[in-house]
Parts: sequence; C-alpha cells; structure tokens
Amino acid sequence: MKLKNVLKPLALVISSVAFALFTLLWWQRFNMPYNDAGRYFDGLVVFHEQGVVVYALLSCFCFVTMFAIAYRI
Repeated sequence: MKLKNVLKPLALVISSVAFALFTLLWWQRFNMPYNDAGRYFDGLVVFHEQGVVVYALLSCFCFVTMFAIAYRI
C-alpha cells in the first residue's frame, strides 16, 4: 500500500474537522452581542469583532482544501 493512499484520506479528515471547528467558532463569535467599539466582555475575556472575519476566512480555506482533496481522491 502506498503512503499516498493513506495520507489523502487522513488529510481529508483533518481538513473536514478543521472546517467544522472553524465554522463553529465563526458562528459563536458572529452571534455575540458586541458593543459599539466592537468588543464583547463575558466577565473574564474580551472578544473582538474582528475575529469573526478571521474565523470565516479560515473556515472558507478549510472548505476549499477539503473539496480539493475530495476531488483528487
């Protein structure tokens, strides 16, 4: 069995899990009630609204990667 045949499904699983996690993080951060300054304080941590864009981009990147790997298998 070639190493390539093992690594492709593994890469597909990793990119799928990363896509799911980044999408979940994006959804949670997107629904937070930010103030006018773009911050949300939950009592312990300050979340910034700019993180929403970063998680959306990471989610899109993982989706494209997942699709490309699935297409090549």
